[in-house]
Amino acid sequence: MESSLVSRVREVMAAMGLTQEEFASTIHTTPDKLSKSLGGKRNFTTLELALVAKSSGKTMDWLLTGITPERPVLAARVSLASAADESTVTASVERYYEASQQLARINGRHELKPLHPLTNSKQMARWATESLSSPVTELSNFDLAEAISLAFDVDVIIEQLPRGLDGFAWQTDTTRFIGVGTTPVWARQRFTLAHELGHILLHHAQELIAEEVPTKTDDKTEASANTFAANFLMPESLLRSELAGVQLSKEVFGGLATKFRVSPAALSWRLLNLGIIDGLAQTSFGGMTAAKAASLSQCSHFASEARADAQKSHLPKRILDAHIDAFQKGLASARPLAQLLQISPGDVIDTYGDHE
Repeated sequence: MESSLVSRVREVMAAMGLTQEEFASTIHTTPDKLSKSLGGKRNFTTLELALVAKSSGKTMDWLLTGITPERPVLAARVSLASAADESTVTASVERYYEASQQLARINGRHELKPLHPLTNSKQMARWATESLSSPVTELSNFDLAEAISLAFDVDVIIEQLPRGLDGFAWQTDTTRFIGVGTTPVWARQRFTLAHELGHILLHHAQELIAEEVPTKTDDKTEASANTFAANFLMPESLLRSELAGVQLSKEVFGGLATKFRVSPAALSWRLLNLGIIDGLAQTSFGGMTAAKAASLSQCSHFASEARADAQKSHLPKRILDAHIDAFQKGLASARPLAQLLQISPGDVIDTYGDHE
């Protein structure tokens, strides 16, 4: 049976309108060797495949896997802060996308879990909350990133981002990425993580969305992602259950913000939109800092733990584990893992090599 690689080489040769002899000359081989390769009796050399790609305008990825590599194109509606230029943003995303494509060449295409076809932000948030392995209020930001990865087949990255950039989201037929910045402001990081998840689940991110997450916006896509995030992090049923028969003092409010791991501003707007408090109370409670809320609820230790947690980097677990496995099984050299980890191949060998 003809391999997919051979069929794609034949497709290239036919599209170029060349005879086997002419095509052999183009890729610096002999007609006899080309014939054997097309017949499955000989493997194409790396140089021959590189020349096939170069002469046809195709890529090595396409020749080897049949997957046409997609590159992140910044959504036209996104306005980046001046300090975060497009090339800086896309370079980070491309690093992880290339790591994912390298795995496709080694292990075959990664089939993504299907997402729910809901388009309503509130309904999608309810479905997403129910899909997590643990209640969202019990998960630190770091653990929430892991839970999102498992539940929705999203590769989540937490790393230092350019100033003025809170997060990004991008999805293709083979990958889903969310990135958020390391920061001491844990509540904003958490809301950004939920906001970018909303973009993915609501299918907004076919173009790369890289943004400073807006608190108020007239953009319908951004507003729906904000609605998703508020409902995902602060489910109405849980809020009403917590407040049933309770007089809402600053101490109670601080405890609620700490329990839900959100900023007082986000919680106060959520309670206002649910009709639980009025505008005067929203102004009073919303001006509190997250650290003050934790202090009022006698959970000052939470503030320091959350601050430390939000400053930890996080590489996509699926991609990292698969690259380590491929290296240790001899399916890949040290270089792809080194590129992912941004260390030297020697360090990869020292850290992950067989030292027995």
